[in-house]
Amino acid sequence: MKTQEIIKALRTTTSRSKRALLDEAADRLEQLQKEKEALVADLKKLEETGEMCILCSHCCAGGKPVYQQSDDYLEYCTSCDEAYSNFKWRGAPDEKTDSGLLEE
Repeated sequence: MKTQEIIKALRTTTSRSKRALLDEAADRLEQLQKEKEALVADLKKLEETGEMCILCSHCCAGGKPVYQQSDDYLEYCTSCDEAYSNFKWRGAPDEKTDSGLLEE
């Protein structure tokens, strides 16, 4: 079965006693599918650019965080080393532009 078929089966199962659990499983599968697609796209981008930083949740542009809006993002960037010790994958963004960056 393909992922979408599993999600559809989970959502259309008529079991009332397990409805919440089935919906939660379908939601999780949908989230994992989004993350997989984002990761594949990011790996292609990494192959093209060789730049890990643009895939990091702490990435900043124009002096502000791109993916995670937090006040401490800069401390991660400035203390990151050649082994990318502070790297944290940004994950699958909710809303993105053609460039992959979050909308403002």
